[in-house]
Amino acid sequence: MDNSEIKKQIKEFLLEEFPDQEAELTDEVDLLDNWFVDSVRIVEIILFMESRFGVYLNRADIQGSNFQNIDSIAELVQKHMSQE
Repeated sequence: MDNSEIKKQIKEFLLEEFPDQEAELTDEVDLLDNWFVDSVRIVEIILFMESRFGVYLNRADIQGSNFQNIDSIAELVQKHMSQE
């Protein structure tokens, strides 16, 4: 799966699960500050990543910088897909 398809699926998930945010959702928008992604929502994103892409994160992966925006989440998915 290529990077653009991963980003598309992440964006669709975020729009469906967390609607009506104040900021427009782009690949670069800060999810933690402008899209109100908190620790509970990060867990939801992780569960989505596991079910949709078959990737499983380790504790070291669960840090804010990996969930900053769609680009960083997609990079994390690709990193783990290449390790599988």
